[in-house]
Amino acid sequence: MLYTLNFNDTEFADNWMTNLIGIDRTGYPYRTEGLEVLQLEHTQISDRGLAFLYKHERALQPRAGAIQQELKQLYPMKTIKIINLYGCRYVTKRGITKLQNAFPNLI
Repeated sequence: MLYTLNFNDTEFADNWMTNLIGIDRTGYPYRTEGLEVLQLEHTQISDRGLAFLYKHERALQPRAGAIQQELKQLYPMKTIKIINLYGCRYVTKRGITKLQNAFPNLI
């Protein structure tokens, strides 16, 4: 299983999140299973991209199907434990607060 992804000092941006988590065309949620550590130091990620870890946004994934209601609880990436956001200039305190509310055990 993949436990850590390191995108530090890359052009990683909000739309890249669909490679880690999203909804396929049939409405089935997918995510990188077992991912615990996400390194995003000095990337272009914003509050909007971080929110995609717990709430699907059609604008980031316009071709996705409507999520199947019985699978909705499977969408959030609940395995994530650590996210490094050092130097991410588009992440605000408000975005971090929302992320912490969605994942209370997140470091």
